[in-house]
This record gives sequence, C-alpha cells and structure tokens, in this order.
Amino acid sequence: MYIVTLDWAEILKNLLPVFTLIIGSVTTYLIQRQKRNREDTTRFHVHRLEKYSDFMHSAIKSSMAMHQGTIDFAAFDKVGHGIAIITLIGNPTTKERASAFAKVYSKIFNLVQSGSEIPTNLTTEYSETMANLSTSLRTELQQ
Repeated sequence: MYIVTLDWAEILKNLLPVFTLIIGSVTTYLIQRQKRNREDTTRFHVHRLEKYSDFMHSAIKSSMAMHQGTIDFAAFDKVGHGIAIITLIGNPTTKERASAFAKVYSKIFNLVQSGSEIPTNLTTEYSETMANLSTSLRTELQQ
C-alpha cells in the first residue's frame, strides 16, 4: 500500500508558472484596454475641436445678430446643425446642456419661421444657455 504525502512546496513550485502566466495575461489585458480607451478619446479630439469651434462661431454670430435685432440666417442654420453634431459626439454633460440649448433654439426658430419678433428674454436665455454649453464644451476638450 502506498502512502501519498503532499509536499506543498513542490505543488507551489509547479503552479508558480501558471500563476505568473495568469497575472501577466490579466495585466497585459488591463494595459491594452487602458491604451485603447485613451486612443479612442484622443483620436477624435481634433474632430471635436473643429466641430465645436464651428458651432461656437455660428452661435456667437447668431447671438450678436439677435441682440442687434436681426437674424443671421446662415449662422442660425449652422447652429442647428452644430447642435445635432454635439448630441452625437459630446459627453453626457455636454449632451444635457446641448439639449437645454436646443429647446431655446427651437423656440427662436419657430418665431423666426412665423415671422414674429424675438422677445428680449428669449434672446437672453439663448445667450445664457449658449454660455453654459460653451463651458461644457471647453471642459470636455480639456479632458
């Protein structure tokens, strides 16, 4: 009859390469995932910067025109397009502020379509929501 004795040192010596392989694989996976996430955020940074700056240029131009009592239709149209782009590529905070800005934009758009005059309080609200959105865009680009 054979008696089997367990030598824990021998068992651990045989399992050490397996544990090393597992730890190495997990570490490599985590590093690659972090690298991929970082590449995704930086890959589109230039694209975001371009789209956000085009949007802000048009928003400021249309805001200035509204405060002077006129409408810059080309800039106002670009603002609507810019809102759509921001809701596609922005982070959740930016999308939320873009949604608030879009509500004000649509009110003004409906007034412009009907040929009505834009009230001063709506112009002020447009500028305030635009400033909030601008802050969010800058914060997103700095991350």
